[in-house]
Amino acid sequence: MKINKIKTLVLAVALCLFGEMSAQAQSSSFVQGGIRYNILDSYRKTCGVTANIDETTGASNYSGVIEIPRTVLYLGKFYTVTRIGKGAFSKSSKLVAVKCPSTVPLRR
Repeated sequence: MKINKIKTLVLAVALCLFGEMSAQAQSSSFVQGGIRYNILDSYRKTCGVTANIDETTGASNYSGVIEIPRTVLYLGKFYTVTRIGKGAFSKSSKLVAVKCPSTVPLRR
């Protein structure tokens, strides 16, 4: 009897985890405050900045001074910004400066 309850509990936990992972996989990209993010690790709650391209013009929507926050709220969960994706600002001809939080390590 106890073994069946344990199996049921394990199955329920597995289904909950799979449900969260599949929901994250379906919507792994989101825009917050005019900045587009990709979820990097849904378990560790980390995300990175990516290109924010206007599908009509093909130009970047980034302009002026962009200040990337340490954390962003998405679907009721806080994600720490830990990366700027390759080419995230490549088509940003109107971009003046980018301020990065200390959570994004500098690479030399």
